Amino acid sequence: MFIKLFYFLLYVIILTQCKIEIRDANVAALSRDEIGMVFYILMENSNACSYEVKVNMIECTEVITEMDKDSAFMYLIGGHMGVLKAHCFKNLTIIYPNMYLHNRRGYCLISIKFKTEQDEVVQKKANISFNTYISKKSTPLVMRGYFSKSELTGCETVDQDPLNHCNPVDCHMKYLGTRNYFSRHLQRCQKVPLCLTDPCKEMPDLIYSPGTNKCRDMEKTVTKADLQTIEAGMTSKADEDFYYSNANINCHFGKFNNLTGKCDCRDGWTSAPLEKDRVPQSGLFAYHMCNIESTDWYDTNSRKLKLICVIVGILAVIIAMIIIFVHF
Repeated sequence: MFIKLFYFLLYVIILTQCKIEIRDANVAALSRDEIGMVFYILMENSNACSYEVKVNMIECTEVITEMDKDSAFMYLIGGHMGVLKAHCFKNLTIIYPNMYLHNRRGYCLISIKFKTEQDEVVQKKANISFNTYISKKSTPLVMRGYFSKSELTGCETVDQDPLNHCNPVDCHMKYLGTRNYFSRHLQRCQKVPLCLTDPCKEMPDLIYSPGTNKCRDMEKTVTKADLQTIEAGMTSKADEDFYYSNANINCHFGKFNNLTGKCDCRDGWTSAPLEKDRVPQSGLFAYHMCNIESTDWYDTNSRKLKLICVIVGILAVIIAMIIIFVHF
C-alpha cells in the first residue's frame, strides 16, 4: 500500500515539475513530388527535466464520404524522436506514405510518450485533422502551390483524379491494397470480398466474379426462369454493356466510351494495339489507353532525314575535293 502511494506521489511530482505542452499540431505543406503526408507536433519543455521522446499512431480514420469512414488502411510511421531538452522546443514528425495526397480528409489520434531520466513514462495525445480537398473555389492552406487551377477538373467522386482529367485513381496505390476494385457504376474504389471455397469439396463451390465484384455460388442451380431468359437472348446486350462498363480502363488523353468499352482518344494520341479479338476485361488492374502520342511519318522522322542529308552533303564535298586533288 505504502509502495503504491510512494510511486503515485513520485508520478505527481514529476508531472508538476516537468511541464510539457503541445504548442502546435497539424499537417505540413504539401507539394506534388512528395510521396507522403507529414504530421508534425511542436512540443515545449518549460522545466528542468530532459526527456526521450517517442511518437506513434493510435488510430487514423479517413472520411471518404459521410457514410463511409475507414480506419483500416492508414498507417503512420513514427518512432524514437531523440531527446527533448530542458527549456527547449522540439518538432516531432510522423509520416503517412502515399502517392495520392490530394482529396483526402480525416483525422488521426497520435501518442507522444516521454521517458525521464528516472525511467518514468508520461504520455500525451494529439488529435490532428487533415483536409487536402482541392477545387477552383477554395484550396486548403497546405495545398497552396500543389497545383495550378488551369489543370484542375471538377469530378463527381473522390476516386476520380481532378489533376488527371477525372480519370480513375489507382485504387491499389491510393488505398494501399484495401480497396482494389474500381466500380464504373459508382465511380468509386470498392473493397474486394474474400471468397473462400470449401477445401473438402472436389470442385470450387465459391468463386470471385470480377464483373460484379461479388462472390458467386457455383452450387446454386439454374432455374427455369434463367433458362427462358437465356433462350430469349435477353441478357446478351445488357451483359455486354455491363462487362465493358466494369473494365478498369484509364483514358489518359481521351474519354471512355460506354458503347465500345474503350477510350476515344483526343487528336494526336493513340493506344497500344490489343491482341486480336481481345477487349479489356473486368478485373482489378487497369488498362492504360490514349497514352501514346501519335504523329505523321514526316514529323517523326524529319530530324533523321535532316541528319542524313547533312551527312550525304559532307560526303559529297569530300569526294569532290578528292577528285579535284587527284586531277591536279
